[in-house]
Amino acid sequence: MHGSLIVSRLHWRGVVLWSNPKLRKDKLLVAFTPGVYTPLVISSSWDIHVVGFEELSASDWFALQFFLTYLREIFSKSPPEEFHDYDDLLVRELPPTKYLFRPEESKYVIIVGTVEEKWIKAFLDSLFKFKE
Repeated sequence: MHGSLIVSRLHWRGVVLWSNPKLRKDKLLVAFTPGVYTPLVISSSWDIHVVGFEELSASDWFALQFFLTYLREIFSKSPPEEFHDYDDLLVRELPPTKYLFRPEESKYVIIVGTVEEKWIKAFLDSLFKFKE
């Protein structure tokens, strides 16, 4: 999966784009943590970039700052040696409509890892219909 991109959301308002995820036993290294409502994908690079689309409310700004602070703390440590299987957390059916992932409604994108600029632009163009 070298070169892969994983997309998740952060608190309904942001999208997290994880690049170059690490694998162990052919599974993504993912941490689920209380208080952070997005999976944390262990990546081979910890570069962090934020792309904003509009001014953030105080609660959105707080959520974004909390997440970035948490990422810095997580990334300052090595990944754990043991990861427990998280397959029982996966849901195989569609969620109710009100819980669908709608990235076009996001106010910002957090890019974790190293991604070539052309891929970032393609991602933004396709996912957000972003125009320069």
